[in-house]
Amino acid sequence: MMKRQYLLPFFIFCCAMGKLLAQPAPDQRVFSVGNTNAAAWEAARQSIVLLRNEESLLPLQALGQRVFTYNTIGLGQFSVFEQTLNKYFQEPYRRKIITANDLVVLGLNADSLAANALALQSVEQSIKLVAEKGKVVVVLFGEASRFEGLPFLAQADAVLQLPQADSLGQCLAAQAVFGGCAIGGQLPTQKTRLGYAPPALVGLDAQLLTDSIRAIVEEGIRAQAFPGPARQPRRPLRFRLGDQGDQHPARPDAALQRGQIRPRCPPASLPAFFQKIG
Repeated sequence: MMKRQYLLPFFIFCCAMGKLLAQPAPDQRVFSVGNTNAAAWEAARQSIVLLRNEESLLPLQALGQRVFTYNTIGLGQFSVFEQTLNKYFQEPYRRKIITANDLVVLGLNADSLAANALALQSVEQSIKLVAEKGKVVVVLFGEASRFEGLPFLAQADAVLQLPQADSLGQCLAAQAVFGGCAIGGQLPTQKTRLGYAPPALVGLDAQLLTDSIRAIVEEGIRAQAFPGPARQPRRPLRFRLGDQGDQHPARPDAALQRGQIRPRCPPASLPAFFQKIG
């Protein structure tokens, strides 16, 4: 019972050890699906191989009935894989007790596993514990030969493999888990949800599309055509001085004591008046 209660925190801790040892990919922060070449996108999609899919777990169904979490090793912090996963479900919910509705998605980079025996051992132990009751989806980035003989793969409910760990591959792998793109090969899956793909894939010019949207938005801002109240800039409070005819933005309390302000309301309401506007 104690093992199950601290199962997920142990799993997260073990995976975090490997993540800290990996350097983030140089193009992680600037990746954009809209700037991707259609041919490159299609080639990366066709390179996805589904090695295992017990009970047709992928693409994931009934998302509202599952509790998700994920971890990565060797993909860097705030990887494209994690960012794309977050587009399909909210931030991972950490729980102490694993149930049959819980599902863990684990992204592994072959290079990091090969150089970190401790991380490999931790992943093996964690997957074994999680798989006893919950579901485990493992996404492998690297050549298939690098993962041969790994015993923990037989304990995962679904296993995806991509030859490259670049940003495009990470984006498509996360979409494939949720049905945002179809998977070919010996265990094919169908596209079941909206995905993220370059405009060129449907014959649109990405730059022309971006420039057109920007021009429409800028024209609407200039014409004040968008809904919502137009807020006017607030002006500073000004008070008329008794001995002078000009306006003065000084604080009213000191001016009132000197008798320089001509009150526009009865004396009884002066404290509340100045408390309100002071």
